Amino acid sequence: MIENVSEIHHLLESLSGSIEPGVIFARGYAEEVIATLAVNYKRNTLDVIPVVVPYDLQGMNMLKDIAVVCGCDVVSSLKGELISNIKFDEIQTAEYVLADADNIVIRHETTHQYVSAHIKDLKKRITEKDIVRDKVQLLNERIKALTSGCVEISLGPEYAKNIDMN
Repeated sequence: MIENVSEIHHLLESLSGSIEPGVIFARGYAEEVIATLAVNYKRNTLDVIPVVVPYDLQGMNMLKDIAVVCGCDVVSSLKGELISNIKFDEIQTAEYVLADADNIVIRHETTHQYVSAHIKDLKKRITEKDIVRDKVQLLNERIKALTSGCVEISLGPEYAKNIDMN
């Protein structure tokens, strides 16, 4: 949770100075942080997207998966780390990030082997003896999100009558 702009001020200044866009993934943001990012975005002095990763069953491991794709580690107060201690020149840069209201796509070719190993580990966990069905579903969702070879198509409820389930 980023509670104060002062926690990320040095990163925002560096991004503004470099004219680089940025994405920050966090469990949440204080209103002050969102307001500061919005004002600076509207003034064209900063291009930073704050993404909230919910602390629920699906979001529990999402930060880890994002970190694997980006080739970095999750910054966590549980490990005694502070975002205010991150040095801008040590931040990983992804080749491609596309964000809209519903999805975020991250492409970072240099981490392909790490992502493959991560997916292999997730698949191995699915085959464990005592794994519960809900956990299998969550692991499959994570694998699907990490695999670019998957396409998910959602049809609105107005099309449900046209779908033959037999």
